[in-house]
Amino acid sequence: MEKLTKNTENGLELAETEKTANELIWEDNHQKLAAAIANYVAEYGSMPNKGYLAEATGLSRETVYKHIKAFAESPNDKSILAGINIMTEHVVASVLRAALQGDLHAAKLFLQNTKSLNTPKQMQQNDFVQINKTIINQQVIQQLKPEQLERLEQLIAAELGENKGEKG
Repeated sequence: MEKLTKNTENGLELAETEKTANELIWEDNHQKLAAAIANYVAEYGSMPNKGYLAEATGLSRETVYKHIKAFAESPNDKSILAGINIMTEHVVASVLRAALQGDLHAAKLFLQNTKSLNTPKQMQQNDFVQINKTIINQQVIQQLKPEQLERLEQLIAAELGENKGEKG
């Protein structure tokens, strides 16, 4: 526990705080994240990703993730998020109203921020196979000797053949 001194009429008195050093660090990190998010939103009009937040605050991605997860799970923060969602609806409606009245900047802003709502999420395609900690990609395959490649093909073919036999 941290001890703080405070002045009173009778002199100095020690007061124990309820916050540990870890809690103070947590709050400091939370403030750094809040400032970084506010700055990013003010400049770009959208939420930053975790990589940006880590770089902007000097925190690790893991720490950023923990803070964002805690924010999402906190009852206080959930009520704040509910309020933000309500305000977001009003802001979007105001931007749409301005766009419909001919404000091209508002139209562009509206379309940029609602386009993702109508776009189906794309699956990410990885061009490698990972087995435990071994990653096999095109570069690895190209470095194999012909006999190694042939053994690998035989192994895979044999395994696929066994699996087909089990299902039939």
